Amino acid sequence: MPESRSVVDILLPLAAPILICASGVYAALDCAWRRRRRARGHFATDVYPGSVRQHLDRLRGREAALEDAIQIELAARAHFLARVEGPGGLEERLQAMAEADRIVAEAHDRLAGLYEQPTLTRR
Repeated sequence: MPESRSVVDILLPLAAPILICASGVYAALDCAWRRRRRARGHFATDVYPGSVRQHLDRLRGREAALEDAIQIELAARAHFLARVEGPGGLEERLQAMAEADRIVAEAHDRLAGLYEQPTLTRR
């Protein structure tokens, strides 16, 4: 005579595969929701810790620090040139100052590529 099976005997072995499938469906839907939200331009920092907004804020901070460093360097060079007394006097100081400006501008142009703002691409 065959034994009768209860519902518990049938569902208990199926519990693990059902749980795995449910977690996979949840992960897929969560990923799709985040992609759709990102495509619409919602960059909440709690949802996307590495968002473009945070990246741009860091870049702006680096640009400000670079500008401050350039201004400090220019002030230091101007102060040094004001103290130096050479045979050419004012004209030689102005040429040295122009050379210093050229060097700083060249360095700034070389480093400007590091601080370009990223462009957003839509998929």
